[in-house]
Amino acid sequence: MGYQSTCHRNEWFCEVADTEECVFGTPACQYGQCKEASLSCGNEWDSSMISGYHCDDFFVSGTSEFEKCDRILGNQAICPISFSVIPTDYTTWADVQSSEAKTKEKNYLALLDLMWWWDKYTSMILTNEDIELDIDLLPQLMDYIGEAFETYRKFSCYRNIPECELDKPKNDQCEETCWDISDEVSIWSQKCELLSENSKKIYVSEIPQVDEYGNTTYINETTAIYQFTCDVLGYERDCDGSLGDASNPWPALCSAFQRTLPTRSPTRSPITPVDMTSGNSHTRNLSFMVLGIFFFVLIKNEFI
Repeated sequence: MGYQSTCHRNEWFCEVADTEECVFGTPACQYGQCKEASLSCGNEWDSSMISGYHCDDFFVSGTSEFEKCDRILGNQAICPISFSVIPTDYTTWADVQSSEAKTKEKNYLALLDLMWWWDKYTSMILTNEDIELDIDLLPQLMDYIGEAFETYRKFSCYRNIPECELDKPKNDQCEETCWDISDEVSIWSQKCELLSENSKKIYVSEIPQVDEYGNTTYINETTAIYQFTCDVLGYERDCDGSLGDASNPWPALCSAFQRTLPTRSPTRSPITPVDMTSGNSHTRNLSFMVLGIFFFVLIKNEFI
């Protein structure tokens, strides 16, 4: 909004020169200008988010990517607006929330996060190439991942569609869910180790022993062979940036895709009024000269 200003002693009178309706933000006007959509919280989701995005929105049926996605999600949406995933009162940045193209892109990135977790867990199961894995073991390990599926999905959605409140970044839900995943990884590791121990193969063999008189006896020797072992995650998860270098290579997971707000306008300078009473001496002297002429004329007319 622009103004024309005139000064009468210590008072300001402004006349509106032009107006600009501010659409985004709370407040919508800051630093003398309207907020941009990218720096404001949204208030209404694009209709595509209501039905949600599914595997076939990104992958062709029959491909390996689709098969993996289908195994993880089935017919469920990736980041649906629902009580269990993204609450109805959850808002992200306005330029994303109202855009079909951007919400689709964010859903795709969340899906890639989910698929990364699936691959990560699979890589943590170290099978023994010397023996054939029992057919029921791998499904059990995958079921352990599925037990925490909602936690992984919510984290992937919160991280890639970051929350916004009163035009400020809000990471509370993301960080809480992120730490929950750290707990789930620990639980999965414990279950994996227990299953590895309980499914090991026990082999008993007779080992001949010959004494000093040439007599041969046999003793049983037991050998345990593990069908698989469980690897560790390999890094310390840092959800809020509090772990420093220990979290390498992915620090501050929840703020990685969050917006960074400028402290002042990056494009236009705020309107700065000038107080005429504290201006330069030339301006003040001119004002006093005008007042002097006024009183001179007034006194002269009084004596005529």
